Amino acid sequence: MRAAIFQGPGDITVEDVPKPELEAPTDAIVRVTHTAVCGSDLWFYRGDSDRDPGSGVGHEPMGIVEAVGDDVTSVEPGDRVLAPFAISCGYCEFCRKGLQTSCENGDGWGGDNGGAQGEYVRSTHADGTLVRVPDRYADDEDVLESLLPLTDVMGTGHHAAVSAGARGDTVVV
Repeated sequence: MRAAIFQGPGDITVEDVPKPELEAPTDAIVRVTHTAVCGSDLWFYRGDSDRDPGSGVGHEPMGIVEAVGDDVTSVEPGDRVLAPFAISCGYCEFCRKGLQTSCENGDGWGGDNGGAQGEYVRSTHADGTLVRVPDRYADDEDVLESLLPLTDVMGTGHHAAVSAGARGDTVVV
């Protein structure tokens, strides 16, 4: 498959890399149809944070489920899904309290999972991570483009507003 690969600050290439495969019964393989570039992707690109050269980039995938492990119950092949920037199990104490970014069993996109700016990703903990898009919107490009911010931007903004105790109709940042 083709994927964006970080080589060093200011240097990202598109390369042929192995397609991710199911490794655990809780995994799903997703063919990426939409993805976004996050501000945090620019940190390592500019050299402001560390990242291993040769690693896949991207953490905001949306796509179609291609395969699922035997224990996955929330999605099936052919389902349109989106995924947040953090992989979470859905059942640990933190996940049950809505703190998925603190998941005890969490994971990230990249490495063996494939970066979300590639053709495929492996979602570990698919039931705790993948969010199914209702069938009526699965092929509506306008809706899909409007849902893409749910993979990171909206969740980050919502978390900031809740953490700040924002109230009312207007908030100034």
